[in-house]
Amino acid sequence: MHYGVDLGDMQKLWRTALYERDGSCSERSRDDAAERQFWHNYFQNKSDNSPDAYSIPIASAVTEILRSQKPDTILEIGPGWGNYTFSLASLCRELTCLDISPDVLEYLANTGNQKNIQNIQAICSKWEDAVLPQKYSAVFAYNYFYRMLDIKSCLQKIQEAADFHVIGMTSGPEQPYFKDFERELGVSINWHRFDYIYLTNILYQMGIDVNCKVVPLSRTYQYPTIEDAVEKECGRILDKQYSRSKACEILSRYYKPVGSTLQFVHHFCGAILFW
Repeated sequence: MHYGVDLGDMQKLWRTALYERDGSCSERSRDDAAERQFWHNYFQNKSDNSPDAYSIPIASAVTEILRSQKPDTILEIGPGWGNYTFSLASLCRELTCLDISPDVLEYLANTGNQKNIQNIQAICSKWEDAVLPQKYSAVFAYNYFYRMLDIKSCLQKIQEAADFHVIGMTSGPEQPYFKDFERELGVSINWHRFDYIYLTNILYQMGIDVNCKVVPLSRTYQYPTIEDAVEKECGRILDKQYSRSKACEILSRYYKPVGSTLQFVHHFCGAILFW
């Protein structure tokens, strides 16, 4: 970093971005029990153990990055339902999954057994409280930063946990019709406010220059009718009063008939930081 560069208090900006617009902190962010309960409820209704479609290009890019390092041990922080877990396990002798939720770790263990993957270990802990049994060849975390209010300390712990580091988040742009809502309906949108660029800049302020690989992603949204699309997609509008007929008109520009449904393909990005 050049000494004259002043990015301001990036940690403060990060915390502001994570907080709700009324200044409160979401229940899952402030309450560990609520986070555990969320995942407990989530796995009560989950039957499909295949990865989310959007995660497949990310997993491919991460695999390419990590394979060149020939890691012996990998630590995965916040594996969730395992979008990346089993491809990581194929790259190393031992994969350790760390998560605050015992339900997450139980689900991954059961899925690993179904896939005959035997090299996965588990640590049940919040990242901030975790006591690691070793230093790892590599550490990986993706979309796991939504509860890390003290982000600098969490990144410093990631830095110390391994010799090689891969982290990342999905990023924008958001669906283009939200901009149309804002402009044509005169409403406010509940925009996502935190993103990988904060992580890049905080690491930069820590004296760490990271590589960044941006991965193009897409997701298909589909609804039976345009009214169903309005009901769901207008949930990001903060105002209570707006023209639903005009919202319907706006969405009709984007959602087109495909078979028996209306579909829209949204293009966005994933960002992978590694050093």
